[in-house]
Amino acid sequence: MINAYTDHGMYVEATNAFHRMQQEGMEPDPVMFICLLKACASLQEARLRHAGIVAAALESDIRVRNGLINMYAKCGSVMDARNAFNRMPERDVVTWSAMIAGLREHGHGGEALEIFHQMVSEGIRPDNFTFVAVLCAWHIDEAEDFLNKIPQVPEAATWRALLGACRTHGHVKLAEYLLVLEPDDSAVYVLLSHVYATAGLCDKAVSLRELMDERGIKDGSWSQLD
Repeated sequence: MINAYTDHGMYVEATNAFHRMQQEGMEPDPVMFICLLKACASLQEARLRHAGIVAAALESDIRVRNGLINMYAKCGSVMDARNAFNRMPERDVVTWSAMIAGLREHGHGGEALEIFHQMVSEGIRPDNFTFVAVLCAWHIDEAEDFLNKIPQVPEAATWRALLGACRTHGHVKLAEYLLVLEPDDSAVYVLLSHVYATAGLCDKAVSLRELMDERGIKDGSWSQLD
């Protein structure tokens, strides 16, 4: 019930349900607190919830710790998120990704990159969420250079995230590179066409559409470009 409330943004109802559960003598477990952490809307409330986790001796659960990092970042306290991160005896990819995303969201791009490099040096394999968080913190050229050098090959979704940044910054060359990597993906054609349009290259956008027709690649998204 608490999870359903938080998923629909009904944070007051989620908190009230938690209090009723306690009044009925039920002890919260890690999953319960993880759900509740998402309902915190202020730093004061976040710290109270953290104190409850400590009192319940559940702070050592890595899932709860990850939830604390996300909670503090959402409530605007990078310092508290970083403190929770630093106190963790072990970290998984979710931990690192949450910290990177939290730093990036609050304008600490350089520190986010430092955390990412530390993650890689400790042998933690990044996932797509990690890559997307990192790409959002970098300059586009640095991101391309990085993705070409890392030992782990990024999945297609990671390159698409970079293509989205290309559209924002008008980086045509890199966007065209993704088309070489995924010549059969209709979404890439649509995104690249938007990049061309943003850069004022309308002729290239038309040629791209013709190329897609020649290759027999169909996608309803093209109607949005007409």
